[in-house]
Amino acid sequence: MTSEHPYVRRYLLYAAFAVLLLAMIVSIASSIFDAGQPELLDEGSGQPIAPLPPQSQVDVPAPTDSHEIEKSATELSGVGETENTATSTGGESNKPRLFKVICETIDGRPIQDVKVGWMLLERRADRQHELKIVEKESCVTNGAGEAVFEFQQGDVAHVEVSEKGWYAKPIDALLADTSTATLVLLRSAIVRISATYDDGQPVTYAGSLNSKVSYGYNGTFALNESGFAEIAGVGIELPLECTIFAGQRLGYSSHRVTFTSAELESGNELLVIVPKREENLGKFKVYFGEQVSRIETSVIIEQQDGTPHSAGRLSATADSWESDKLPAGHHYRLIVTGPRAWRSDWIEAVAGEVVAVHADLQQCATVRIRLLDSDGLPIEGGVLRVSDGAYLIYNKGRPPSPYAHPDRLSAKDGTVELTGLPSGVITIEAEAWGKQPVARDVNLRSGSYVELGDWTLPSASGTLEVQVVGKREGESYAVFVGGKDGSPIRPFIPFADDRCVVEHLAYRTYTIGVTLAAGGTVVYETVHLSEDSPNQTVLLDVQSIQSNRPPRK
Repeated sequence: MTSEHPYVRRYLLYAAFAVLLLAMIVSIASSIFDAGQPELLDEGSGQPIAPLPPQSQVDVPAPTDSHEIEKSATELSGVGETENTATSTGGESNKPRLFKVICETIDGRPIQDVKVGWMLLERRADRQHELKIVEKESCVTNGAGEAVFEFQQGDVAHVEVSEKGWYAKPIDALLADTSTATLVLLRSAIVRISATYDDGQPVTYAGSLNSKVSYGYNGTFALNESGFAEIAGVGIELPLECTIFAGQRLGYSSHRVTFTSAELESGNELLVIVPKREENLGKFKVYFGEQVSRIETSVIIEQQDGTPHSAGRLSATADSWESDKLPAGHHYRLIVTGPRAWRSDWIEAVAGEVVAVHADLQQCATVRIRLLDSDGLPIEGGVLRVSDGAYLIYNKGRPPSPYAHPDRLSAKDGTVELTGLPSGVITIEAEAWGKQPVARDVNLRSGSYVELGDWTLPSASGTLEVQVVGKREGESYAVFVGGKDGSPIRPFIPFADDRCVVEHLAYRTYTIGVTLAAGGTVVYETVHLSEDSPNQTVLLDVQSIQSNRPPRK
């Protein structure tokens, strides 16, 4: 017996080691699984919460004034009313639950025998914002105006009324959060609208119908060649504001008129007459003399008074292009860019007229520049702005853009090649973050390729200190730097001790804005840095800033 004792002890050690190894494997596997399933925590309580996909936010109507229907947002939406819901654990997540849809009138009366349709949606794991339909069903409301169906914890339901004669704004509900939703039903009808200008010509564009309460009807329509539109399924129990978009014709703009519920119910054809307005506006129409490609060709309009230019793309391959309405009495220069380019002289816009402009297209010019800093090192990410300081960028044959997109910047060796340039004397301005811009006039010939050599950009020395007042406890803020027109130059920078210092700014006009670090509305101020005033302080009151995120329930 004593001779076998060491062997028994050895076997027990082997068994203990095997049990320990198995426990380690199970622990590692569990941690790997948990790492792939991140858990969201409530900021206040620290407890886990279910993620809410963007499509599943339920529209909650806002309370209206005393002249509208006096029902609170909670009463109308039903969101937040829960029945038979509980935090699922373990096997309870697959337990079927009941989802109740209540259909009622605007004064709260239940509606029986209304067909309610819903779609159960499933979010794809590899694309957070994409939903797919996994089930479609419908049922009829009972005497209490209720339609009930089963769901699994975490499903997303899109619910709408599919009954002829009724309209309700559809809702999306995350069924992990709520088991009850309310649809406010309005009686619906076919609305017929005929729109003409005051001289009898039909309006052949578009329009919209909207009620002032969030659970009412909202929709757009298109007017045909006769200025007529027929819109089915319009909620008619509330007054609707009709907007006719008549701004395509000179002398006219959008016109709004309100139809009462009695007019909408009548079934008559509703006539909208768009009056002429005293507008000091004109247009340009550019004739190319040949068919040009909409993919390669853009038209730029510079304004002589120094205000920002406008840019337009062709909607299709065409031999002409018409501008939007422009303030008359001002002079403009039109530039066509692409494989064949052209630039006009200064032309005045005439009130109430479309001025014809004939473009003599020539082969475009191309330039190549290398940007260097004060130490002779190449600058990566520098931007070239072309033509009298306007924010117009060309690069490597791409169509021009009025914004500084990252793919239109200088390469690692500092070089930028610009094409699509018209002939004649143009101003090219080069700049980079932390550098002072350099501008030069260049005389280009049609079809030429010009090496402009090295351009040295000195370091910029402007400084802005942004300070905030009115901070709310627990909130954090960020500052952004934009151009004169608000286009972004520097991404959001977090605050430290209620102040933020932005250095190495070029002398020019900036838009300085502050918002919540999590995103929201913005307060801003325009500041001009110059040699006489290189360092400035901006004080912004952030008390009015609101978050874009809905409050937690």
